[in-house]
Amino acid sequence: MTGLSEKPNLYSGRFSFAIDEKRRTQIPSKWRPEAAEAEYVVVLWRHKAGNCLRVLDKNGLDRLEKRLEALPPDSEQRDAFRRLYGGDSEVVKLHGGRITLPGWLAEEASLRDQAVLVGVFNCFEIWNPELFAESRKADLETTRNVVFSF
Repeated sequence: MTGLSEKPNLYSGRFSFAIDEKRRTQIPSKWRPEAAEAEYVVVLWRHKAGNCLRVLDKNGLDRLEKRLEALPPDSEQRDAFRRLYGGDSEVVKLHGGRITLPGWLAEEASLRDQAVLVGVFNCFEIWNPELFAESRKADLETTRNVVFSF
């Protein structure tokens, strides 16, 4: 996967885009790599509010791989996670600032004609707008008693 975007990126913000009849959606210009036809790994991501797609560039994929490799080599968890992430993902290419969502992944994430793209710092997620609203409620409830000190 040498074509994966290698530019370190900070994915922040929230954007709404249409999904066209070929399942293509825009990537915000500030998130796009310098390479016009970079590749990303799109992974089905499970949340208690529903599924979304998590999109990893080369740096995000390397971080995920390091986390998996840190598990004991003979661990059932390691093998299960590798199968889960490997089997529930596909590589997609950026063309003209858009990616095409694989059909089965789009279906699993209930993505049809609209998408909300959400920055998650080292990667981004693509959500069905209604499920994203539900995820926000769930996330706010989960974090309401957490206090950060910086």
